[in-house]
Amino acid sequence: MKKGMTLIEVLFATAIFSFVSITLFALFKLGQIYWGRGMSYNMIQNDMKKTSTLLEKYLKQSDIKYVSVYPPSTTISQRDSIVFPVLREDGMFEYIGFFSTTDQVPPDNTGFLYFITFRPAQNFAGSPSFTPTPITRSNISNLSLTISSSTSRTTISQKNIILLSDNISVFDVEKRDNDNLVIIRMSFLKRTIGEGTDQVVGASLFVTPMNNFQ
Repeated sequence: MKKGMTLIEVLFATAIFSFVSITLFALFKLGQIYWGRGMSYNMIQNDMKKTSTLLEKYLKQSDIKYVSVYPPSTTISQRDSIVFPVLREDGMFEYIGFFSTTDQVPPDNTGFLYFITFRPAQNFAGSPSFTPTPITRSNISNLSLTISSSTSRTTISQKNIILLSDNISVFDVEKRDNDNLVIIRMSFLKRTIGEGTDQVVGASLFVTPMNNFQ
């Protein structure tokens, strides 16, 4: 005659099963948290690498006297924009812009960073300015650039726009003419998926333009 499990055995087995289940759930939850943190960090790390690579590549080819830095006309004091000319292999000037918007997108109040190229019909190096301001995601496609020199002036509307990041927190640009140096301080921020903490990646670039424009 077979005997069934006693009450003590049932309770003991239930306790073991509950302990194992709770432990597995806790490990699963912890794994989700670290996965979310890793995903958020990798996203902003990639944004920083793309931005740093493009900035160094093009800014080195420019001339410090034609580099223009624009602070935002809002309370967001650390989101600047920078525009400068580079000389292409075919001898034509192209104007490169890195524009950070004044948007404050929830939940982390970050904005957008765009890489934009302008190709003027008239071929000369000059000081660029742009409209409209302040720059937001809604008006970035309407951006136009005006290039001015002592002898010429032209407005450019043709452009190529690439979104570099929708997680820009700080894009602070400092131009030092006497030192022939442009300093860019960047910070990318993203709220962790499924968690209330923020992942942040920052970097500082020190770039010396080659200064060979006439």
